[in-house]
Amino acid sequence: MITETPLQIYKSSAGSGKTYTLTTSYLKLALESPMAFKRILAVTFTNKATQEMKDRIINELKRLKNGVDESETMDKELLDKWQLKPDELSKRAGEVLSAILHDFGSFSVSTIDSFFQKVIRAFAREIDLQAKFDVEMDLDGVMGRMVDRLMLRVADDPELHKWMVEFSISKITEGKSWDVRKSVEDLGKKIFLEDFKMVQKDVNVFLENPETFQTFKNFILEQNK
Repeated sequence: MITETPLQIYKSSAGSGKTYTLTTSYLKLALESPMAFKRILAVTFTNKATQEMKDRIINELKRLKNGVDESETMDKELLDKWQLKPDELSKRAGEVLSAILHDFGSFSVSTIDSFFQKVIRAFAREIDLQAKFDVEMDLDGVMGRMVDRLMLRVADDPELHKWMVEFSISKITEGKSWDVRKSVEDLGKKIFLEDFKMVQKDVNVFLENPETFQTFKNFILEQNK
């Protein structure tokens, strides 16, 4: 039985062979059995990297199927990993390749965004989402539509109207444009940042107390005089 540490971290700079290392790591897992690839999740940052990883894995399996070269570092690592003879490794590589090609949908190499979309869709009912929905990744587009909706509420929401007027006046006082749209969009984008998520609960509690908020606001204004 082969025992490995639960977490392995590879550190490398650009062009130092990350794809090669990750492909080798993937194959070490996938070659356990023809269907082992179904239990492996490989996640990348970009679509380009995803395609590169898929191509590399498929091509290496094809190469191994056609013949193992014990002088190749990857081949030697795989032979040592599973204690196989070259012809046995070739046979197993062919079986894994065939299994992947016959069930390509289970070949899970994708971007982080695609992976989380799959997770959301799988639990759509549990999180009360409609069956048909789209995941919007364009933050600028989302903020633009949110600000549009906010502006439409100004006339019917006295508190929001008051805040908008005060914000516009403060910008004019600072010698800036009174049009607050751009500033509201920039402010809105901050709620998607990890730094904000870390303090979101504290911010919400702070904003629920108007007196505390006003005191803090007056303090800031006094400091900026």
